[in-house]
Amino acid sequence: MKLLRRLLGVAIFLAAFVLAYRLAGANADRIAVDLLFTRTPTAELWIVLLCAFGVGALAASTALFFEIARLGLLSRRYRKTVVGLESEIHQLRNLPIGEDSQPVLPGSAGPEAAGRQG
Repeated sequence: MKLLRRLLGVAIFLAAFVLAYRLAGANADRIAVDLLFTRTPTAELWIVLLCAFGVGALAASTALFFEIARLGLLSRRYRKTVVGLESEIHQLRNLPIGEDSQPVLPGSAGPEAAGRQG
C-alpha cells in the first residue's frame, strides 16, 4: 500500500511538472500588465498567469481562514451552552422528591401561593 501511494505521488508530481513545462512553452510571449495606476515591466505570460493564480489562491485562503475561525468560535460558544445546560439537567435530577419539598419554578410565588389559589 505504501508503494502504491508513493507511485501515485510521483506520478502526480511528474504530471504537474509536465503540465508546467507545457504551460511555459505555450505561453512564452512577453507581456506588460496594466494595473489600476501603474504598468508592470514586461514578463513572460506563464509567469504572469502563475502569479495571478497565486494571488487568487491567497485571497481564497484568507477568506476561508476567516470563515473557519468564525465557525470555530461559534462551535465553542455552542459547546459552552451545552455544558451549562447539562449541568442544569444534572442539578434538576438531583432535586429531592417529596410532597413537602416541591421545587419553586421561576415565575411562581412558591408552594404557599399554590395553596391560596386552590
